[in-house]
Amino acid sequence: MVKSNIAVVSSVDCCGCRVCADVCPKACITFKVDKEGFFGPFVNEASCINCGKCAKCCPALNQKLNDKASFAFSAVAKDKNVSNQASSGGIFPILALYFLNSGGKVYGAAFDSNLKLKHIGIDNKDDLGPLLRSKYVQSNCEGVYKSVIADLRQGTKLLFCGTPCQCQALKNSVSEPFQEQLLLVDFVCHGISNQAVFDANLAWNRVRYGDVEEYIFRYKDKAKYHHFFYVKHKRNKVYERVGVYYKDPYYYGYEKRFMLRNSCYNCKWVGVNRCSDLTLADFFGIEDLKVNLSNESVSCILPNTEKGIQILSAIKKDLYGVHEFPIEVPTQKNECLRTTIKRPVLRDMFFEDWKDKGYDYVVDKYMRPKHAWIYDIYYFIPKKYRMWIRRMLKKI
Repeated sequence: MVKSNIAVVSSVDCCGCRVCADVCPKACITFKVDKEGFFGPFVNEASCINCGKCAKCCPALNQKLNDKASFAFSAVAKDKNVSNQASSGGIFPILALYFLNSGGKVYGAAFDSNLKLKHIGIDNKDDLGPLLRSKYVQSNCEGVYKSVIADLRQGTKLLFCGTPCQCQALKNSVSEPFQEQLLLVDFVCHGISNQAVFDANLAWNRVRYGDVEEYIFRYKDKAKYHHFFYVKHKRNKVYERVGVYYKDPYYYGYEKRFMLRNSCYNCKWVGVNRCSDLTLADFFGIEDLKVNLSNESVSCILPNTEKGIQILSAIKKDLYGVHEFPIEVPTQKNECLRTTIKRPVLRDMFFEDWKDKGYDYVVDKYMRPKHAWIYDIYYFIPKKYRMWIRRMLKKI
């Protein structure tokens, strides 16, 4: 937080969750865009009454982590229509439907009609679609914490899905009597970039292919690899474009991790001690465990609390491929369950060049593989041979 008498959170630590602005009783905290396009808090000290609520709820200042889960589960949604519309094995929509069918409410990140990513709440299963799939952009949570608390006070049972820092922010702001009504679901996060860079990429696409009406990460239909993208364009007529991640500048840049928020390189929620009730992830390496499952469509679930275990038991009938493993098994294959993301040397230079020289310049310099033909050959190879190549390279 900038220039506050209560707490000073540097840009290195601030995760941009916006909870401080939501809980401030004097509305003296506003969020402004910094030179890299990330939102950060500014305090009007003349209005501040030093109540301390912002510091109390700030996830960067207060981590309330559960004991580490001793085991993890593999699982896939039985309904293929559900799993195909979601990331990994489709566990989130199964959880969401459990709450919605019970008269509850679900909060998650969704693109609006202008492809701005925001957290929204829904109470109808027909509105679930936009909350599904991964979105590698930071969602705007302005007003969401107030809305969740208001719903809880009315007795509504809620599922909130977000990044670990967003879940921590909500956990810090919900008082104990209402905690039992709330299920917190986070995911193993690989960092977040910002809306400004994503908007620049949409403009880049618009010039070359036409207006962008829809953009999907982790697209599954027609995909041979779990990092495919889908873009719906309109130029005279509507048409679709599908490709591997390295063929889109933003997606490639995200995978190289040089567009992330500063705090992501110092994430306080990395590891198996989580702040949520359930943690979702890809189950990397599942093909080596001889359970007849593919790693491209299988979820890894960490049950972090007794509440999480109970909910998981309640939805088990809608899942298949459910196997229990020691927590160390998925940890070996998922880097973000072990350590923070390494800060790329070019990270700061990317943002400087983007602001000084424009998006086309950084696309050519940073956001395209230098030897795209190698990528073309690699992703043309059938999956089982790609996996063998990767194992051999790791031994070198």
